[in-house]
Amino acid sequence: MKRKFILVVVLVAIVSLFAATVSANQTSNLSRAAVDEASQIANYIVQLDDAPLALYDGGVASLAGTSAAATGAPFNLRTPASAAYQAYLVNAQTALVNAAASALGREVTIVAQYQYAINGVVLALTPAEAAVVADLDGVKQVSAERMEQLVTDAGPEWIGALNVWDGSATGTPNAGEGTVIAVLDTGINFDHPSFADPGPVDGYDFPPPVQYFGVCDPADPQYNPAYTCNDKLIGAFTFVSEAVTPEDSDGHGSHTASTSAGNIVDAILEAPTITVEAQVKGVAPHAHVMSMDVCVASCPTSSILNAINKVVELN
Repeated sequence: MKRKFILVVVLVAIVSLFAATVSANQTSNLSRAAVDEASQIANYIVQLDDAPLALYDGGVASLAGTSAAATGAPFNLRTPASAAYQAYLVNAQTALVNAAASALGREVTIVAQYQYAINGVVLALTPAEAAVVADLDGVKQVSAERMEQLVTDAGPEWIGALNVWDGSATGTPNAGEGTVIAVLDTGINFDHPSFADPGPVDGYDFPPPVQYFGVCDPADPQYNPAYTCNDKLIGAFTFVSEAVTPEDSDGHGSHTASTSAGNIVDAILEAPTITVEAQVKGVAPHAHVMSMDVCVASCPTSSILNAINKVVELN
């Protein structure tokens, strides 16, 4: 009887020890699952059903349309109608974020918000959470942020730009005069001859713009007098946290900016076994340039959308 009692005690101890081990393993597994889930958090672009300001033709009670089609005039962000509709979009976005927090049982981090070119918010979510948010009322689409990769260009001759310059294709000569081209890329080299004023070859003297932007504008928070802006290169912004300034981080931004709007430049390429001389130019060499730095090693969707939003704001 005593042995039996001891045996029972031993068994109970073993069972208790086994239960404690299982419990510890379960807790460890749950902790590991929580860590794994947290490590999957990424940026997701949550697009809402309502149209952004630039595309809103009307339809919401008491809120007039703000698009060019609705007003019969160029899109204007600074009208009372635009202010009222933007406030409506911000309120809807806030309500959506609150609904997401309620559905997910946690506070949700807002990375960015957009109302001009797109109506949406960027949220830090796991894939499972993104699926939950996609089913919420008012959500049009949820997309994982992508890292766009840099690619190359084509020349003005390939697309017949020279025929536009001399007017033979359109009847009116035009090399981009009066146009501002915003380039979303890795920034820009401020001292590059492709962005000099006047143009190095044709001597085109760029007229002063209506406004300067970003580091070129003394009234802008990003203003920095260290950058040599001029009437050709009239603005630059930084939209990526890794980039302290909009100075080109790898040359690609200057390449694409010069491809689209670079001055006519006599260039020389010197290599160990050959020297090449050629005249290079952009598709619209007389256009003004504004650089939007959205890339370093890659180009986050949220930075790209921030830049597009800024371009629409400044339009």
